[in-house]
Amino acid sequence: MTRRKQAEQALAESEDHYRHTVELNPQVPWTADPDGMILDASKRWESLTGLSVSDSLGTGWIRALHPDDVKSTSRVWTESLRTGRPLDVQYRIHRVDGTWRWMRARATARRGKNGEIIRWYGTVEDINDQRSTEEALRRSEARLKAVFDAVPVGIVIAEAPDGRVVMSNPRAEEILRSPEAAPAMIDDYCRESISFTPGPNSKFTRKIDHDQDHDHPLANAIMGGKSIGPTEYLRFHSDGSSAWISLTGAPVLDPDGRVSGGVVAIQDIDEDKREMQRLSDLNTVLKIKLEAHQ
Repeated sequence: MTRRKQAEQALAESEDHYRHTVELNPQVPWTADPDGMILDASKRWESLTGLSVSDSLGTGWIRALHPDDVKSTSRVWTESLRTGRPLDVQYRIHRVDGTWRWMRARATARRGKNGEIIRWYGTVEDINDQRSTEEALRRSEARLKAVFDAVPVGIVIAEAPDGRVVMSNPRAEEILRSPEAAPAMIDDYCRESISFTPGPNSKFTRKIDHDQDHDHPLANAIMGGKSIGPTEYLRFHSDGSSAWISLTGAPVLDPDGRVSGGVVAIQDIDEDKREMQRLSDLNTVLKIKLEAHQ
C-alpha cells in the first residue's frame, strides 16, 4: 500500500506539474485530429478571447478570428492538412478587452508507423507587439529611404572592413555618371581623378591606381575610424568630359565603438569651381593689363 500511495502521489505531482506548465505558458497549446478538428486547447485561450475551450473545439475557434483573416487562415490550414506540411499562419483575434491582437499559430503533424497523420500538435502565441514593432520599423525605413533618395547630395554607404559599396542614392549616380556596372568599392568613385585639398598649402595630387600602398585610401581611412574631407576631385568620365566633385567621408560606429561601415557624401561643385577658376583667370588678365599700362 505504501508503494501504491507513493506512486499515486508521484503521478499526481507529475500531472500537477504538467498542468501548470500548460496553463501558465504564455503560448496556447492545442491539438487537432487528422481532419483539422480541434480536440483540446489550453484554458489560456479562453482568457485571451473570452471564448470557452468547449465552444472552440472543432471549428468553433474561427469565431474568435477577425473577419478579414478567416478566409486566408482557413486556406493555409487546409493546405497543411492536405500536404502534411507544418502550419505557420498569422491572424488577429478579438480579445476580451475588445481589442484585436495579432497571433501566430504553428503546428506539426504526428505520424503513425505508415506515415499517416494521427494528430496535430500546435501552439498559438501573441505577436502583436512584434508586429507593431516591425510595422513601425518598415515605416521608418520607408521615410529614411525617401529622404535618402531625395537629398540633393550624393550618398554612398560601404560596409566594413573592406569598404565594399552596399548602397548609393540616385543623386550619387547622377553626379558620378556611374557606368551600368555599379562600382564595387567606395574608392572606385574617385578612380582616375585628380585630388585637391583646399587650404593654405593646396596642391593637386594625381591618383596612381597601381600603387598598392594607396590602393584603397578612402576605405582605409574611413574603416580606420577617421573622417575625410571635404576633398575636391576632378573626376574624368568615360565620354572624355570631366567635372569637379567634393567628397566627405566618415566612419559608421556601432554602439560599442567599432567601425561597422562608412558613408561618403558627394557634392557637385563643378559649376562653382569653374566659375571661381574663370574669375581667377580674369583677375590675372586684369592684373597683367594694369601692370602693362603703368
